[in-house]
Amino acid sequence: MRLYKFSKAQTEKKRAELTAVIMEKKPTHFLTVQFPIPKRSKCSEKSRATFRNIMKNFERQLLGKHWNNKMLPFIGTEEYNTGKGWHYHIYFYNNPFTTERLQAALYATQLNMGLTPETLDLVYIGNDPENPCSYCTKQIEVDINGHWDSSLYITSEEIFYNEGNQPKQGIYPPKLIGLWERIKACLSRWRKAIRFI
Repeated sequence: MRLYKFSKAQTEKKRAELTAVIMEKKPTHFLTVQFPIPKRSKCSEKSRATFRNIMKNFERQLLGKHWNNKMLPFIGTEEYNTGKGWHYHIYFYNNPFTTERLQAALYATQLNMGLTPETLDLVYIGNDPENPCSYCTKQIEVDINGHWDSSLYITSEEIFYNEGNQPKQGIYPPKLIGLWERIKACLSRWRKAIRFI
């Protein structure tokens, strides 16, 4: 998305808001997902599909066959780097699992999908989440009208949505569905506003 005119004040405000949203969820772990060279792409949609497949595999390794009934939720951002292509920074919250259990599921995902070890980098942040939460918003930029590219901000609910923009039955509790509907309404308003730039 092309911004009208960069605003440092608006950008700092939006980054602080997004950091607060993430910290409010009290994340326990920070995961960076960057693809091996053969899977890298300049296309955001293709990269997001690859990311979705990796996370589905991870959730299945962690939770078993019916992972979509008890999904481990996450929130984060996607970033583009000319050397690394699209990559993702996400935060797991409402997490009952130990670091060792998460690492085991990530390792199984790497083996299952033929990924290199540096593809999935997990860090425990339970004691001090502020710095990592601030780090993930570093590519968010806002113009003088308050417009920003909200597609860079991702949630597990959005990533695992099925076709038709409807949640799969049985995956999400009512509170999460209500939250997602509010987020989706906000995103819709932002995208409409962006079209008039």
